[in-house]
Amino acid sequence: MELKVNNLHKKYPEVEALKDVSFKCESGEFLVVLGPPGAGKTSLLKTVAGLEEVTEGEIYYGDQLFTEVEPQDRDASMAFEGYALYPHLTVYENIAHPLRIRESHKEEKVKQLVTEVTEMLRIEHLWERKTDQLSGGQKQRVALARALIREKPNILLLDEPIAHLDASLRHWLRGELKRYVKTKGVTTIYSTPDYQEALAMGDRILVLFAGELKQLGTREEILYDPASAEVAAFIGDPPTNVIEASLVKSNGDVALNFNGAQLQIDSEWAGKKDLYKYDQLLLGIRPSDIRISKERTGNGFDAVVYVSEAMQRKQVVTLQVGSNLIRVNESNDLKVEIGDEVWAEVNVSNAILFDPDTKKAFG
Repeated sequence: MELKVNNLHKKYPEVEALKDVSFKCESGEFLVVLGPPGAGKTSLLKTVAGLEEVTEGEIYYGDQLFTEVEPQDRDASMAFEGYALYPHLTVYENIAHPLRIRESHKEEKVKQLVTEVTEMLRIEHLWERKTDQLSGGQKQRVALARALIREKPNILLLDEPIAHLDASLRHWLRGELKRYVKTKGVTTIYSTPDYQEALAMGDRILVLFAGELKQLGTREEILYDPASAEVAAFIGDPPTNVIEASLVKSNGDVALNFNGAQLQIDSEWAGKKDLYKYDQLLLGIRPSDIRISKERTGNGFDAVVYVSEAMQRKQVVTLQVGSNLIRVNESNDLKVEIGDEVWAEVNVSNAILFDPDTKKAFG
């Protein structure tokens, strides 16, 4: 079932949770809604499900306008982050409940479907337990199973459905979960604040910030062509460094200045991006586009090592330049200590520039 959302607004007494959000989710697509806490992810899923009234805008299931349709008539299946389980029922009965109320399956088929989904989620041994005998992670998987038990609803809405699981189980389950729903061809919208989860699972990713849709695209588009400074500063390990900079123009030469550091940029590139009309802009530098050395080499700036964090395959070195902290991906072979004075060489040709007012990327 295709989903279309047009100019959607959702206002609560104290906050506007969604601001003119428009997008289309193709039939059978696995669309991930990504954003920090408070971005409007849950409000979006609840308005699509009909659990929250729309302040303004339209929601279409296929070609039919569903904005005013009651939740029970939308044939949407949803898993909440907060579980919403029935405490008086066993795990088996909680999961089977959506099939029971529809009286759409014989008992043999119900058992087959419960077996299939609980084995996939590794909770088949919990059938006879009541919900007060479960851990938080087990409750979350039961809630997820109850949403997945429906063979093919119009749409499946999953609100941070594996957020409370431990890291290893979450990592394993995200692949199993995507395979499960894609095999069944269910149109799915999945919300998460975890960009790695979004990149791993989504056919496309919709990025929300403060109720506004900042970008909708494939993992490659989100990673390598961020549409705004908010997206750039949210995606990556570590994310892109976004720095306020001033544009310095002299005798045809162009440079970017921040906290006394100055980077030369190609005047032809600056002209193509129509930068000359700006005095200030936002400069995005990916951590992988900076190299640290003890000697001055190439186009770069002086910095002081603020801290270094060793990872499995790299180290993340944080540099201080005035009031700016700039993160760099470096080899574990680099030996630096807190307080070391270093040179940071930048591949400026890969820099991303953003309008300081709209925060949108230049063309």
